[in-house]
Amino acid sequence: MELGGNVKKGERGTRIVYAGSIARKGEDGQANEEDKERRISFLKRFTVFNREQIEGLPGELFPTPAPVIQNRDSRDPHLDSVFSALGVKIMEKDGGAFYSPATDTITMPRFESFTSGNAYYATLAHECAHAVGSIGRLNRETLQKYGTSIAMRAKEEAVAEISASFVCAALGMEPTEREDHAAYLASWLTVLRGDKRAIFQAATAAQAASDFILAAAETAAGQQAA
Repeated sequence: MELGGNVKKGERGTRIVYAGSIARKGEDGQANEEDKERRISFLKRFTVFNREQIEGLPGELFPTPAPVIQNRDSRDPHLDSVFSALGVKIMEKDGGAFYSPATDTITMPRFESFTSGNAYYATLAHECAHAVGSIGRLNRETLQKYGTSIAMRAKEEAVAEISASFVCAALGMEPTEREDHAAYLASWLTVLRGDKRAIFQAATAAQAASDFILAAAETAAGQQAA
């Protein structure tokens, strides 16, 4: 390695996939306005190792990480403002969490019914991921055809769950203690077992959803500061 380190003997890497897109270029090698609208999606696979699996690297490469925001016992005004920036009506009542495209409304169980504030906001992030798939936002096919088949529903739920994890990580939230996230996602991926590209497509759509949520919050914060 260029920095002098090496992977410890016997360590096994983790396969990750990067999903991206590039604008198609014309004969002159430049992407014009029309080409920019016709993007080509691509996937790149990498094998990565955790810091603990590598030895011999300079210590200065590993600065002390910033502390993770601790669990919340009460509402967080900042996170409330992040999710309200989407312009989706959010109301709380007894029952389950769901997004209604017909009314552009997110219904959440009451805050006090959750085991922690983080569990509440992780669930809200999931429902917001559904909301940004609406026609007036990202117009995501899996949301528009949610009720047409189990496979379409599975794809949309996978997108929402992955997006929620992206948003929570970006907001510095302590990982939720909810133990069924992996099982919840796995249950939908089992339905999609026959579609080898499903998880990559879901990850790409999830990234777009999380970007949308965070961009809306940043725009709203900028307007308030102006």
